[in-house]
Amino acid sequence: SSGIPMLDHNEYILKVFFPGVRDHPILNNPKVRINGPPTNYDAAMLQFEQLINNKNFILNFIETLEAQKSFNIRDKVNVASLLMVVLMGKMEYATDVLRNLLLRLMDKSVSTKHPQLMLRRTESVVEK
Repeated sequence: SSGIPMLDHNEYILKVFFPGVRDHPILNNPKVRINGPPTNYDAAMLQFEQLINNKNFILNFIETLEAQKSFNIRDKVNVASLLMVVLMGKMEYATDVLRNLLLRLMDKSVSTKHPQLMLRRTESVVEK
């Protein structure tokens, strides 16, 4: 039969944010553990989620990552994908974070020789 192909939420997330990956730990819900008590990993992820929900932290976190010489394009794609998956349930907050990151990128770009090239090279997490 023909029609609009439908994917379940997890499959859609994998295809859009992590192409070529069959399963990703980000899609596991740490709050729901079937086999026993929460692990240290679960506790760490919950604490990191609290940090991600702090706008000052997330903006400085991304700025610090991008300042690293070893932080390559693939890393930027992965960080951007992971952050968007984590913030999917908080789109107003995610939009505010993206807006702030874009404003920072524009401010930085204005001070260069060719500000019109700002979004052409897609070298920042916000562009990914």
